[in-house]
Amino acid sequence: VWKVGAGGEAKQETKLKGHKAGGIHGCCWDPNNANLLATASSDRSVRLWDVRSGTSVGKVSTSGKALRAAWRPRGDAIAIGDDKGQVSFVDVKVGVETLITEP
Repeated sequence: VWKVGAGGEAKQETKLKGHKAGGIHGCCWDPNNANLLATASSDRSVRLWDVRSGTSVGKVSTSGKALRAAWRPRGDAIAIGDDKGQVSFVDVKVGVETLITEP
């Protein structure tokens, strides 16, 4: 996580480590908590991060490579799109996952 100053200079603030092999394909900030970030990875998982400490505070496994993630505006759920054409909705307060298969 980088912080960009007023003059446009960037400084690394936090390094997030936890995803296995493969890259991060998507990330999104919680719309109601500036310290909570979700990352979608080809290691078939989405992780939630507390950027103040740089620690993973939650992980959801997906059936395919997680390509996209988007928070619900209320901040209580995340939609995850994977490479198998499935969209998963995760209730981040409960940890319940519901799968919807796109045609």
